[in-house]
Amino acid sequence: MPRNDMVSVHSPKTTVELINTVAKNKNAVIFGGGTYLMSRDDYYPNVKGRDIILTSTVPELSRVYHSEKYIEAGCAVTLETLLSTGSYIISQPLDNALRALGSSTIRSQMTMGGAFCTDKIRFALPCYLSAIGAEVEFRFYSLHGRAKRVTSTSRWLSISKLYGNNGEYVLEDNAVMTRVRIPSQEGLRQFYRTLGSPMHESRSSVIFALTFNDSKGSISDASLRIVLPVAGFFASADFDSMLSGLPLPMTTAQINRLGSELAGKLKSSFPKVTNIQIERSRRLLQTILFDLNTGYLQF
Repeated sequence: MPRNDMVSVHSPKTTVELINTVAKNKNAVIFGGGTYLMSRDDYYPNVKGRDIILTSTVPELSRVYHSEKYIEAGCAVTLETLLSTGSYIISQPLDNALRALGSSTIRSQMTMGGAFCTDKIRFALPCYLSAIGAEVEFRFYSLHGRAKRVTSTSRWLSISKLYGNNGEYVLEDNAVMTRVRIPSQEGLRQFYRTLGSPMHESRSSVIFALTFNDSKGSISDASLRIVLPVAGFFASADFDSMLSGLPLPMTTAQINRLGSELAGKLKSSFPKVTNIQIERSRRLLQTILFDLNTGYLQF
């Protein structure tokens, strides 16, 4: 008797072949390094008969491309490869933060595509890279006619556009991530923090990133990103504007007001946010701003 739980593993060799395979196998799972998928209780070994499409077999998606102002990493590039080949672009604070995401074994399996495109939970990589203005390329495909001819178009998106009010991945099924573009961070002040375990304490952990330029004694071009793993992806242009233009050093009243404003925005924006996540986010922001004051005054 034939088994109905057998799956097919597709190994495309080009991006075009990958898009065609995905388009014609709508129920298949796009598989990168498997660090998230393989850890889910309901995924392996019970694969529910869903075919698997590998990205690691596409050479162009496993490469890192360099330019003077940015690097581009294919969706199958692992975090370890990114760190070992992008050292002249990736700043020391970001390098330290990314290396803290897991052991070298985990980093050697964790791919760019998997980090950005998990469906119902967010992790640190999209938070940190969004704060420095990284963008992600997607191929949007469509099927035409009885022969199901596949065509696709490419579009670069800001990372925050990938996620909904609860932090869930919101792009339609006809979108396939291909590359991430990471700009130079020269001259950028950067602060990265993760409290708790996003995988195991998703209702209490907080992932935090704040970047800005220090321009003549004031904050400019501020970018604050907060990931609440199963509750939301915070990226507010209004709050970034509130931070930008603040003088250094700031008064205690200003710092406390910003903490209260942030807490209010998180509570009103994300229905699933917990009180501990709100409090941790508020304290993280205030602690970093107070530390900035201390460093500025010492200088």
